[in-house]
Amino acid sequence: MNSDAVHVVGVRHAYGDLEVLHGIDLTIEPGLLVSVLGKSGCGKSTLLRVIAGFETPTAGTVSIGETVVAGPGVWVPPQRRRIGYVSQDGSLFPHLTVQANVEFGMRRTERDAGMAEQLLATVSLDPSYLRRWPHELSGGQQQRVALARTLARSPDVVLLDEPFSALDTDLRASTRSAVVGILRDQGVTAVFVTHDHHEALSFSDILAIMVDGRLTQVASAAEVYDQPTDLQTAALVGGTVVLPAVACDGVARTQFGDIPLRNSPRNGPVEIMLRPEQVLVDNDEQGSACVRGVEYFGDSHLVRVEVHGTTQELQARTGGGWSGRAGDRVSVSFRGTAVGFPALQ
Repeated sequence: MNSDAVHVVGVRHAYGDLEVLHGIDLTIEPGLLVSVLGKSGCGKSTLLRVIAGFETPTAGTVSIGETVVAGPGVWVPPQRRRIGYVSQDGSLFPHLTVQANVEFGMRRTERDAGMAEQLLATVSLDPSYLRRWPHELSGGQQQRVALARTLARSPDVVLLDEPFSALDTDLRASTRSAVVGILRDQGVTAVFVTHDHHEALSFSDILAIMVDGRLTQVASAAEVYDQPTDLQTAALVGGTVVLPAVACDGVARTQFGDIPLRNSPRNGPVEIMLRPEQVLVDNDEQGSACVRGVEYFGDSHLVRVEVHGTTQELQARTGGGWSGRAGDRVSVSFRGTAVGFPALQ
C-alpha cells in the first residue's frame, strides 16, 4: 500500500478568538507510527482534524507527500486527501451491516471482487461477521470494522483519534496490539492521538508531545522518556522524581550524594529528574526516610517515602517481592543517571 509523509509547517488554528494551535511544525516519514501525546484540551485532536481537513488552519501549510492540501490559497477537501480517519467510537453506521459499512465508499468492482471479506480477514475477523449489525459487535470488534472500512479506501495516511479510550483495560490492550500490527503489516503512515503515556510508549516509532497547543518534543519514545526537553514533558510520559541539586562538571550534587548527569546543564543550581524505577529503598532502622504509603501492582510496588527533616517526598518503584510497609524507616539511594534542568528562579 502506498504511503506518503505528512508535513505540517507553522500551523495555527483558532476557535473564534481562542488560538489552540500555536505554530505547529511536524514531519512524519512514510510508514511510521506517530503518537501525539498530551493532556485533554491541549489541542492534539484539533491538529488531527486540521490534517484530515475537518478544520481549516488560520496559518501555515499541511502537505501529504508532495501535495499541499491546506495553506494560503489552497484547500483540498477531506474526501480528496487520501486520508483515513478512525474516531474514538469507530462511528459505524448503525443502520448498515458490517459488510455495508466496510463497502461504504468502495467502487462497485471492488465490492464484486469480495474486498469486504478480504478486509475483514486483514483485521482478523471471520467472514461471518459481514452479516452482523454494529450493535451485535463488541467495542474491539467495532474498532476493527472501522479500521477495515478505513483501509478499504487505500489511504496514504491513517489518523486515529483516541481510538481505544472507550474500551475496558484488557480489550484496549488486545485491540491496540491488533490494530498496530495491521498498520505495520500494511505499511501505512499512521498518526495516533492519545492522553495515555503507556499506550504511546508501547507502540510508537515517534512521540510528539503537545502542551497547550505547542509541540515541546518530537523524538523516539526512548529519547522522550530518557532525555525529555523539560520537566513538564518528562511528567507526561511517566512518573518523575525531581530533586534540587548543584551541577558541577557533569555531576549533580544532592543531599543524597553525587548523581551523574546524562546531559550537560550549565554548572550551578539545577533541578534533576529521575524515574521512580531509579530510586532504591532498603529497610534500615537508621535510614533517613520514612515510608508514607505503598501501592501494590502485582509485579511491583510504588513506594512513597518522605525524607527526614524535609517535606521532600519521593516515589520508588520496587519489585513485587518488596516487604516494606507504611511507617518503616528506609535508606534511599539512586541508580543510573539523571537529567538536569535549570533551577527555577
